[in-house]
Amino acid sequence: MSAGVAPRRPVALGARPRRLLAASGLAAAVLACLPDLFGIGSGSEVAQTLWFALAALVAPALLVLGAPWTALTPGGSSVPPWLERLARARAASPGVRRSAGFLLVDLVVIVAWRMPALVDAVARHPVLVLAETGTLVLAGIGLWLELVDSPPLVARSSRPRRAVLAALAMWTVWTVAYLEGMSSTGWYHVFHHVAGSGLSAAADRQVSAVILWALAAAVFMPVVFWNLAQWLRTEADADNVARPFSAGSPRRALGAAEASR
Repeated sequence: MSAGVAPRRPVALGARPRRLLAASGLAAAVLACLPDLFGIGSGSEVAQTLWFALAALVAPALLVLGAPWTALTPGGSSVPPWLERLARARAASPGVRRSAGFLLVDLVVIVAWRMPALVDAVARHPVLVLAETGTLVLAGIGLWLELVDSPPLVARSSRPRRAVLAALAMWTVWTVAYLEGMSSTGWYHVFHHVAGSGLSAAADRQVSAVILWALAAAVFMPVVFWNLAQWLRTEADADNVARPFSAGSPRRALGAAEASR
């Protein structure tokens, strides 16, 4: 960071917005499990993709942005000591390697649960959705703690790097969606389609791809553009501090100084 620019402080939401975000994230995680457990939409790739996207993309973002850390203490008025120690440890070990590691773990988990064997297994054995949702949410939380501030936890990477991490996550989900949607035979064999009833097999795949594309864009694009915008503003502030006079103006500045004496 350039000299003269104040260090970045974590952006903290109010208590009520954080509670709403956390409740929404928890609801998204629960909603990702219940339909499969009760056999709702088990024969539709669109439905399965929607529940998957809630667990992999929506729930982790909302839970990290709205994490009510003070609720983990008995009185609910302070941050737990272990969390303060974790926040200090994270602040003392910044770097892109750790952030990239969390990104890699999240993407491996996301891609693994979209593989035909696991998708078919979840459809045939609905109880596996608990393991799917749990691993997706936990891996997603690890990534999102590297993308945004969740006071007292602060994202460790610089803003440009956070934008790159979010873009890589989004592009990976888009790639998986594209491969699924454009497949001529379909990846999954557990979904059955009857001619003249409901969506065709091709439409089912394509609508599923659109869902993944749209939700990935909705959760990751704001992170990309927000961090780039904040970084550009910080760079502009640094330039204003380091170079208070524009090029070619020393004489005017000197004249103004002489006139003020």
